[in-house]
Amino acid sequence: MSNTTHYFNRVAIIDDDFIFRNVFEMLLNAENFSEKILHFDHSALALDFFKTNPPAEEIPELLFLDINMPVLDGWQFLEEYLELSPSPRVPVVMMSSSIDQQDLEKAKSYQDQLLAYIPKPPTESDLQTIVALFRKGETA
Repeated sequence: MSNTTHYFNRVAIIDDDFIFRNVFEMLLNAENFSEKILHFDHSALALDFFKTNPPAEEIPELLFLDINMPVLDGWQFLEEYLELSPSPRVPVVMMSSSIDQQDLEKAKSYQDQLLAYIPKPPTESDLQTIVALFRKGETA
């Protein structure tokens, strides 16, 4: 997947695990996935960011969202994020190390709001799938 251009200008990682965020950012950088990567230590910070109605050039094109976090878990963030307006909808990729079948079922109930649900840690193949799904959505 590596090349000299980036697939995205800006993406955001919403995850409370500092080590995971850094390792995932290294993978994204190695794959030239995004020119800029925003970090949010927990989803309440990300929600606050979107509530400020940031300028279009500061809004990420894609959100990587963890499920299990303090303050607001990923599902709670998603519910509140979907209620925001007029903020444009940024595609969300839900990530989790959870093997709980309830999380998989819940993800299916959000299939219209989620670009993808991927296991942690994401792989290069997962990133390729995300790019393909994102591009498919652009043309649909």
